[in-house]
Amino acid sequence: MLSAQAALYLPVADPDLRQLFPQIDRAADGCWILPLEGDVLRLAPLPRAAVPAHLIDRQNWAGTQPGEAGARAQAIEWLRRCQTVLILQIDTDDPERAEQNLDIWESAFDLARQFDGLLLSHDSLWQPDRELLVGALCVDDLDEDFQLHPPTAGRVAQRALVMSALVCRAFLEREADEPGSAATVAQLLPWLERLGIADELEPQERALLETPLGELSQEDQVNGTWQVEGLAVLAWALGRHPLPDYQSIVQPNAVVESLDFLAPAPMLLSAPTLRPAEALLELGETLFALHWRLQQYRLEPEAMNWREFADTAWFGPLKIDSLRLVDNDLSIDGRAIDQADDAARQACHSITLERHRAINWLLGHGAVYSEVETNT
Repeated sequence: MLSAQAALYLPVADPDLRQLFPQIDRAADGCWILPLEGDVLRLAPLPRAAVPAHLIDRQNWAGTQPGEAGARAQAIEWLRRCQTVLILQIDTDDPERAEQNLDIWESAFDLARQFDGLLLSHDSLWQPDRELLVGALCVDDLDEDFQLHPPTAGRVAQRALVMSALVCRAFLEREADEPGSAATVAQLLPWLERLGIADELEPQERALLETPLGELSQEDQVNGTWQVEGLAVLAWALGRHPLPDYQSIVQPNAVVESLDFLAPAPMLLSAPTLRPAEALLELGETLFALHWRLQQYRLEPEAMNWREFADTAWFGPLKIDSLRLVDNDLSIDGRAIDQADDAARQACHSITLERHRAINWLLGHGAVYSEVETNT
C-alpha cells in the first residue's frame, strides 16, 4: 500500500483505463492492475454505493482546506462532477521506495489528464496539469481570509455587548406594543456609542439598530433572535455564563444580563479574560462534529453508526464524547436523529449553526463576524 493516501477522482462512470494503458489488466474484483518499473500499481474502484457519501465528505473537506477561496470552490465543483473514485494501491515491502517511484505518480497524473479528474495525494488535491488545488501542501499559499487571527479578549467583550444589543432589538420586535419597548430600542445604539464600541457594528447591524420599532423585517427578526446562541458562546468564553446543552435554546434575558447589558460602565470592558485556548478548541471540535451530523442528515436522512464513523472517518476522529447517542447515533430529545421530531431536529440545527459560527470566530477563522464560515 502507498504510504500516503492517494486516489483519483474521475468525472466518468466505469472508465476504461485501456484507452491510456493498453498493457493494463482488470482483475476479477474489478481492480485495474498496471505493471510499472519495479512495482505493480493497483487502482481499486470505490464501491459504487459508497461513492455518493464519500464525495459529500470529500466536498466538505475541500471547503475547509488551505488554499485560495476560489480554489476551494473549484475543488468542490470538480468533486460534484465525480462519478468514479479509484484508490491507488501498491504491494511493497518498502513504502518509502514506492513513494519515490516516479512512474506511479506519472501514471496517476496521466490518468487524471486523460479523464479530466483530480488526484489526491499527501492530503492535497492536484489538478490534471499538476497544479496544486487545495490541501495540506497549500499551507504556504493560504489566502488572507484563511489565516487564523483569534480576537483579543477586549474585542470579544465588545462583540458580546454589540450582539447583546442586536439580540435585544430582535426580541423587542415581538413586543412592539408593550410599554417601554420603544424606549429600550431608542437606548441601544446611543449606549454602544457612549461606550466607544459602536465601531464593532457591521453596516447591516447598525441598520438593524436604526430601524424603528415595528418595522423590522421578518428575516431580520428571526436571524437576530437566533444570534443569542452565538452570544451564549461568547459569554461562555468570557466566563460570564454557562453554555446550555447542545439542544437547549438559550434564555436571552439571562445571557444578556450576565454581560452587564445597558450598564453605564460595564465591568466586562475593564479587564476581560477568555477561557484557555484548549477549551475553545475542544468546543470547536465538538460543534464541528455535531454540525457535520446534522448537515449530513439533511443530505441523507437516514440512521448511521455515528459512533463508529466518528472513530474511523478519514477527516476524524470526531469529538463526540460530550454528546448523547441513541442506537449509536446522535440523540435529539432522547431519540436517535432519524426518529426525532422535525421541529426539534431543526431547532438543534439552528442552535448549532449559530454556536459554530461563534466558536469559529473565537478561533480566528475570520475577522468579520457575519462572514465567518461554518463549513463541515
